[in-house]
Amino acid sequence: MDVEAARAANITVVNCPDANTLAVAEHTLALLLALVRRLPQAVSSMKAGEMGKERLVR
Repeated sequence: MDVEAARAANITVVNCPDANTLAVAEHTLALLLALVRRLPQAVSSMKAGEMGKERLVR
């Protein structure tokens, strides 16, 4: 983070250690579960009108 550039632009920069660590951990686990369950591929195939469940479920 370029603190000096932020200050020059009148942007306040603060350090908040441990802020939102639980939310970040939860979000990370949710993203991992989505990848394991191939959620992005499922959404794409459904939008394309394909219901190829056998390709998405192991």
